[in-house]
Amino acid sequence: MLVRSQNSLLVCAAIALFAAPVLAQPGGGRGGRGGGFGGGAGFGASKHLPVAGALRSEEVREEIELMPDQIEALKKLNDRENNRRGQDRPDFRNMSEEERGEFMAKMQKEREAQMEESNAMLEQILLPPQLDRLREIAIQMTGINALFSDYVTTELKITDAQKSKLTEAQTASQAKMREKMQEMFAGQGRGGNQGGERPDRDAMRAQVEELRKSVEGDLLAVLSTEQQANFEKLKGEKFELPERAFGGRGGEAGGRGGRPQRGGEGRGQRRGGDRQRPESSQE
Repeated sequence: MLVRSQNSLLVCAAIALFAAPVLAQPGGGRGGRGGGFGGGAGFGASKHLPVAGALRSEEVREEIELMPDQIEALKKLNDRENNRRGQDRPDFRNMSEEERGEFMAKMQKEREAQMEESNAMLEQILLPPQLDRLREIAIQMTGINALFSDYVTTELKITDAQKSKLTEAQTASQAKMREKMQEMFAGQGRGGNQGGERPDRDAMRAQVEELRKSVEGDLLAVLSTEQQANFEKLKGEKFELPERAFGGRGGEAGGRGGRPQRGGEGRGQRRGGDRQRPESSQE
């Protein structure tokens, strides 16, 4: 019974560990990693874009060119969020599966409320161009899970029927992820890793990346061709966020985050150039 409980905790830990760094930034960026699909379809999907969370990155703050008074206001907002986050930490090891599920549901509900409040405050702190660019970066960070946010749903005019299909695909992805993780841990327990060592992180990373591509395809297939194109436009100019921003090892090849350098483009130029707001699908 203890072994089963420990395995369950390991599966949960693996999902949490790889959902952000692996699913948030697949190939295409600096050193083979960049802003694309993210957040892990089926894991951490929220109706709010993580714009406040994106500002925890120094590179993001530099990208939107915060002013001193804005930095001070954001520091106060961040301190308040940190105080909230440090409260009510449970002992998952001594919880039953049902208790863990109830706690996670409660945390998700509280997280949604906090994100809604923080996002509303950011609208008062940031200038419209800053907020626009921040949303673009947040969509890149969140990736395919951004399809579940109110902002993207509205911009793409996702229908109720499409929402139902997206939710079904999301649920299926959760089941596939759990099954894959359990198989990986079970394989290690049968002798795939001697001496009870933890599973190989690189092997897990590769398998999760393979699953990520499958899930991404399933969710994008729900959208029309026009909606898919407009979803890409909502991401704006690509922004390479260092892996360390997700708790990883840091940007590969020692690179910092930020926009790709384009022959002589100055920092004072408006992010995203003359990008037009995408035309929403009529479907």
